[in-house]
Amino acid sequence: MSAFLYLSIILLWGFTWFAIKNQIGVVPIEISLIYRFAIAAIIIFVIMLIQRASFRFSLKQHAAMALLGSLLFSINFFFFYTAAHYLTSGLMAIILSTSVIMIMLNNLLFLKKPVSLKMFVGGIIGLSGLACIFWPELESFSLSDNTFLGLILSLIGAYSFAWANQVSTYCTRLSIPLISSTFYGMLYGIVLLNLFCLAMHINYAIDSSIAYVLSLSYLAIPGSVLGFLTYLGLVKRVGPEKAVYATLFFPLVALMVSTFFESFTWAYLDFVGIAMIILGNVLILTKPKPNILAT
Repeated sequence: MSAFLYLSIILLWGFTWFAIKNQIGVVPIEISLIYRFAIAAIIIFVIMLIQRASFRFSLKQHAAMALLGSLLFSINFFFFYTAAHYLTSGLMAIILSTSVIMIMLNNLLFLKKPVSLKMFVGGIIGLSGLACIFWPELESFSLSDNTFLGLILSLIGAYSFAWANQVSTYCTRLSIPLISSTFYGMLYGIVLLNLFCLAMHINYAIDSSIAYVLSLSYLAIPGSVLGFLTYLGLVKRVGPEKAVYATLFFPLVALMVSTFFESFTWAYLDFVGIAMIILGNVLILTKPKPNILAT
């Protein structure tokens, strides 16, 4: 079951890189995010009604879901969408994947949880493999004003995503059903985004082009409804440390899409990188041995 969830989220979110490109333009990114998660939240709300799921939770549970929504459905995406103006999608993919290491460090430094040596090495190997694939973009990276700003914005987004994974685990410990934490998380994320738009006087524009509507539909339904229910289910099943490793595979799917639609040409470093990511995946997902890194 875990392998099925893992493969599903890689495919569901792997295509979002291509869809997001059609969201940047006429509509402000904050508004596009509101549309995306509003559509997804309505669908999940209907599913909860059909399942006769409970909508009542304690103040403590709502606080946890509000934190999840702020980190996962607003702050994370806001910073990555903004960084898209300054960085290529390949560089952003690499930066998002650093959340693998961020979660391990959070566990070690703040939660006092030991980190498996095998998992740590697997994460480093996987990140190195991803760097091989996007080496040409890394070579051309410079600390100019715009690219450095994009780097900082992406790192904030990745760190928000890392903490969101761990908050999701906390929601599970509070006995909040997965579908409920996803629904309320999106709802709180939408509220935060709307408050930001009102404070910044951002207009609620709309783009009726086919490219925008189709990409929004994909991001809202497969990318958000199916994607987040699947991903948070994976977090619940295997833990945030292993679930987040799927982020190393998203760019591979994006490369496949780019091969067919954007004439991407494969080089030998791409194959080396894929082999390293698979090796890292094996190390992370297999049962760790007793040796651990601990404070």
